[in-house]
Amino acid sequence: MRRLQDDISGKGSDPSARSRLRRTTYVSGVVQSYGLLEQSVDSILIRTAELYGDICASYDDLPTRVRNEFRTLALQSILEGERARLRSPIDESVVLLSLAPSTSPELRRLVAPVFTRSQANYRHPLVREMFLRLDVTVKEPANSGVSDELNLLGKASIASVILDLVERRNELAHAYAIPDDILSSDQIIAVVNVVEAYLCDVEEASNSRLLAESERVDAALRVGPVARMWSHAVGIDASDGVLAVGDHLLFRRTGGSYLTRQVASLMLDHAAVEHVDATSSVTALEVGVGFAGPAPRRLEGAIAFLLPEKLHDLLPILEA
Repeated sequence: MRRLQDDISGKGSDPSARSRLRRTTYVSGVVQSYGLLEQSVDSILIRTAELYGDICASYDDLPTRVRNEFRTLALQSILEGERARLRSPIDESVVLLSLAPSTSPELRRLVAPVFTRSQANYRHPLVREMFLRLDVTVKEPANSGVSDELNLLGKASIASVILDLVERRNELAHAYAIPDDILSSDQIIAVVNVVEAYLCDVEEASNSRLLAESERVDAALRVGPVARMWSHAVGIDASDGVLAVGDHLLFRRTGGSYLTRQVASLMLDHAAVEHVDATSSVTALEVGVGFAGPAPRRLEGAIAFLLPEKLHDLLPILEA
């Protein structure tokens, strides 16, 4: 056991053992890092397709692009049969039922795994293309938050790290060869951190698109615009919805970005209240909404919404 610990730490006396251990760490790190990327991207794709079904009341309410892409991918997957590269198997009868125009729109639904159909490794351009099928735009990932990792890896961008990971994985999978420039354990950890940052960007893009769709089909309840701001509160001209202390309010800024805050207090007619019902009000109610911390910046003119509980997973985790 002591010898193994010495080999791992680099203090062992057997250079060949250290070399073997380093190569084993490299192979495992590259294969598992790529597996994390591919599996996580597929999970976000499936989740996005399923949430479209929760947001839209019927198949006909889905975005046109999503319906068209679903038809194409579903038919291709059926024709390919067991050769289709999907994250999970599909039931052909369910797919055909969903594609049939004679089926009631309320019974037709997306079969989410077809959106994971791919014929290549998950480089950024392919990931972007796969999400466009679901009408989600995944932009070139920003490098913020992983500058140290990029420096350690000698790469200029997240996309270049993903590309290098794919190429290293392919070298191992197809050539059964280990390159001379193998990554150290610290560099493997850096790759994992970069992949995680990339996946966060992808999920955020998906969530933003789904929130916009919730607005479009009125799955998100529009409470009203932000009319005033204070250090720890905002004033909302509420024209619909029931607000309560503890609710999570979703705000859409004028530029289109979303953020959320939990309601810590409510004021109506200069009095503290536990809830405000604006559903039957003829005119907008001037409601003061307090937060536990400072009010978000740039909220003037933002629109406040309430989401049904089944869509709470879409609420932004990072609150700016």
